[in-house]
Amino acid sequence: MLEYQAVQVLEWLSQEPFEESIDALRDLDSDFYASYSFKVTQFEQAWRNFSQTDDDLLVWSKLGLDDQKHRKTVRLANLARFGIDLFSEDETYLPTLHERFFQVFVYGTRKFTFDHSNILLELKTQLALSLLAENTSGKTPADLLHEVFTEGLESVLKERSWNQANFDEELGMLTSAEIRMSLLLQEYEESGNNGT
Repeated sequence: MLEYQAVQVLEWLSQEPFEESIDALRDLDSDFYASYSFKVTQFEQAWRNFSQTDDDLLVWSKLGLDDQKHRKTVRLANLARFGIDLFSEDETYLPTLHERFFQVFVYGTRKFTFDHSNILLELKTQLALSLLAENTSGKTPADLLHEVFTEGLESVLKERSWNQANFDEELGMLTSAEIRMSLLLQEYEESGNNGT
């Protein structure tokens, strides 16, 4: 049941471009929003039946699930949970989404692809923009961006690498993260901020 509900949510989320779906979901009286809310409610009921905890993600080892079929269910459910949080437009989810990325997208496979790289880079960008806008941490913009984009990333990618001798996708991610970080810092400073 959980796998079926997760697939229903994922199919719904993928039927339109992201921005168009977000715009449509802002109309709380629309049929579009009602349909989505119904699917999310069904998914969340199945999620609660599957796990009695308040965990953000399901972990098959904690659930005692070794069968590959159950692992697929866990992957799909976690992906649907990630998508629901992403489509909520609630920026408070961004740090959690960032932390959950590897467990959702490469958990159980250890493969890291170009598509993973693009998703992670966009997620890091949204988190960085949100943190720069509020910046209550007292950190400099450069330190904040470094923390979001590159701090610890190489070691995490090496741990997740499917083949240490073929690290091209991971190296591409590191390079992209450094470039995006530099561009955001430049844009931030050029927009009238002095970088402090």
